[in-house]
Amino acid sequence: MKNTLRTLIADLKCLDVPIEMLTDRTDLYAVGLTSLSSVQILLEMEREFDISVPDSMLTYELFASIDSLAAAVAELQRAKGAPPTHEAGEADRARVEAVAVAAPATGR
Repeated sequence: MKNTLRTLIADLKCLDVPIEMLTDRTDLYAVGLTSLSSVQILLEMEREFDISVPDSMLTYELFASIDSLAAAVAELQRAKGAPPTHEAGEADRARVEAVAVAAPATGR
């Protein structure tokens, strides 16, 4: 799933650095992600993974890193009943919970 997200982001050419230079935890905003490019990523992510991201998940934190995007996709696939495209672990669940909890507090 993370490789698919990396390809999707690379194809959009929305960052100031090559995708190969990023770790899964790199702050995407720090390397050029804008609000417009986050919408482009959202649309492509929904299409690619056949998911619908609810408004309640549309937070700054969702687009913060490849890890946070992958965790959200995995959570939405589980909620939809679709088999996730990778084995979700405790770290993924913790990230999704952190995004859900942080969203109301940040006001972004």
